[in-house]
Amino acid sequence: MRNRIHLLILILLPFQLMGQESIPELLKIQALFAKGEYQEVLSDNFIPKGVIERQLYYSLKGSCAFQLNEPDEAIKFFEQAELINRGSAALELAHCYIRKDDKTQMFKYLAEHLNSPYKLSRKEIMLDPEFSNLDRDREWIRFWSNNWYDEVDDLIAEAQYQIKQNDLDETFWLDLIQKYDNHAIILALTVQYYQLKGEGSKADRAFDQAISIDPDNLEINIQFGEYLIEKKEYESAIQVFNRMISQNPYDISLYLGRVLAIFKSGQSNRGIDEIKRLEQIGIDPSSLYFLLAKELIQDNPKTAIEYLDPGLSEKPTAAAFNLRAEAYEALGDYQEAIKDLAMSLDINPKQALVYYDRAQLRLKTGDLDGACYDWQNALQLGHRKAADMLHKYCT
Repeated sequence: MRNRIHLLILILLPFQLMGQESIPELLKIQALFAKGEYQEVLSDNFIPKGVIERQLYYSLKGSCAFQLNEPDEAIKFFEQAELINRGSAALELAHCYIRKDDKTQMFKYLAEHLNSPYKLSRKEIMLDPEFSNLDRDREWIRFWSNNWYDEVDDLIAEAQYQIKQNDLDETFWLDLIQKYDNHAIILALTVQYYQLKGEGSKADRAFDQAISIDPDNLEINIQFGEYLIEKKEYESAIQVFNRMISQNPYDISLYLGRVLAIFKSGQSNRGIDEIKRLEQIGIDPSSLYFLLAKELIQDNPKTAIEYLDPGLSEKPTAAAFNLRAEAYEALGDYQEAIKDLAMSLDINPKQALVYYDRAQLRLKTGDLDGACYDWQNALQLGHRKAADMLHKYCT
């Protein structure tokens, strides 16, 4: 489970602020969102009572409207989430306003995001496709002249980047480990550093330290559960996810982690029983299999396709077709991937990124006319990098 499913950027409040009665409904709409059933989430009339439930509810609704390329509708929901917890939906609002070509509001909410506990790293924002056409914009350059990050923020971002690229600067890491041996998040990052170096015992010790410093940190515990799955210590992983579910019962990724640990342990019947229990509280099993496929796609795309096929035959969604296309691409079957992206666009023709991705696949297969057609559609829907590809290949 190397790439945890991040449905939203949220700092989750203590469970005592929530009402138990809202948990099944919130889990259900998270699963529907992850599966790409955006209209179904938008048509849901459930209105939660508690503060954190409403924040999550409005953020999910806003994300669905945004995915359907309806920024005005998305703004209404994200503003409600912002009223409840300032900063929690600021980046999403910045995304909406740049789609509307309103840079004044975009900069306002991006600044709010960067002044909040939710802020992404500088690299993540610079690589965000929604902002990809601003790199030469004077206001953009002036905006980044402000000092939005402190030293630790920048070090964490650099560590994350090196891990993602698998390009480790030993001097950087030795200095980081020496200076921040009591910082839980940095210790959790050093686990990944030690993993890449094949130093398992040091990774174990770093995790022990990180959890002893911040035992209830959700992200660190999820990473720990994933780490235990990779080590094939499945029962220990299940215990970690059980403990976090007791504290955060509204986060569907924790249930997914537990199910994945059960299936990977070879206990298929136990895994199916777990999915049936989740079905009883209102979560569609095909949504869970979709989420499992999303977690397995990098390491085992064939198994991911096996999980996706039944749901696609029963209730096809754009997101499921997109995910199966990703699996086919990983297997080198570009034609099947192109077919699935076509099916996705039949369901939702307003997906700029899907047009762009299909263009890249068509380019690989020698279909330049098809690629140019897709880049043109992607550009019309707001994918700014498509302009560069049109200029390079289609003029």
